[in-house]
Amino acid sequence: MHDPKGKLPMGKGPPSAEQQERRCVACLEDPLHHPDAAVTFQLPCGHDFCNGCLKALFRSAPSDTSLLPVILTVTTNVCWSSHIDQGLAELLLRPQEYEVFQARLEELECADKMYCPEAACSKFINLEKLPRPLGRHACGGCGADVCTACKARLPACSCMMWR
Repeated sequence: MHDPKGKLPMGKGPPSAEQQERRCVACLEDPLHHPDAAVTFQLPCGHDFCNGCLKALFRSAPSDTSLLPVILTVTTNVCWSSHIDQGLAELLLRPQEYEVFQARLEELECADKMYCPEAACSKFINLEKLPRPLGRHACGGCGADVCTACKARLPACSCMMWR
C-alpha cells in the first residue's frame, strides 16, 4: 500500500495533542469539539487536512475537472499551490471510487484521445493504448464501430481507407 509523504499517523480515538493544535484548512473545525475533524494529513507545504475533507476532495475530483490533478490552491503568502499526493486517493477512497478517480485522471492526462461519436454513449477512448495505425475500433461503452483516424462512426466515416 502507498505511504504518502507528509501523512500524519492516523488513529482511532481522540486527537493527539499535536492534532488538537492544528486545524483543517478546508473546514476549520476545532478537533477538540469535533473529533472527526482531527488533522490526519499534512501537505508538503505545511497545510493540514482532516480525513473527511480530503476524502470529499478526491470524491469531487472526477466530476469537477478543475480538481484534477487534485491541486489545493491556498491563498496565503506561504504557499500558492501544492500538489496533493495522488496515492492518498487509494488510501481514502473505496475501491470503486478509486477506479472512477483513476479512469478520470487517465482521461484528463491523455494527449491522444477521442470520445465515442454515439451521442448516447460518448465514452472516452484512449488512442494512446490502441495499436497503430489507427483504424476500426469497437467502442468499449456501446460497441459501435468507430474510425479512430477521423473519429467518426462507421460506416459514415469519410476516410479513404474505408472506401
